[in-house]
Amino acid sequence: MREFDQRFRTPKPGDPAIACRSADATAAPPLPQEFGFDGNVFRDLLRMAGPDLADELAQRFLTDLAQVRQDLRQGIARTDWRAQAHASHVLIALAGTAGAAELERNARGVNLATLAEMPVESAALAAALFAGLDRLIAFITEIATERKAAR
Repeated sequence: MREFDQRFRTPKPGDPAIACRSADATAAPPLPQEFGFDGNVFRDLLRMAGPDLADELAQRFLTDLAQVRQDLRQGIARTDWRAQAHASHVLIALAGTAGAAELERNARGVNLATLAEMPVESAALAAALFAGLDRLIAFITEIATERKAAR
């Protein structure tokens, strides 16, 4: 599986995926891939959404990520396995779509721990998850702010 991920998630020179990027894709400098997060994936997603939907998409991500954070915190505090499993499942999809691979992996870990009803493991994994979640929210907030300033 790891080999598959590396082959299909990392474009190579001459790859059609690179050639298909719009001309403005080169306008923004590439972002560092810190903490398993590639911000260019989210920027590309906004470009694909187009100017009419990109702002709404960024706002929807922020709303959904904030809700996931709240639901996870409450689920952990109450040892509500169902709430934790649901919130971590949603986060798997959001993080993967946004290019936050490490956050996606952490969400999968929390999801598995909650499905197995393992409170110590779930809480331990959640610490790293919340740090990554906060970084993703900050990044998307920054992009949304940049987009508003550009109008």
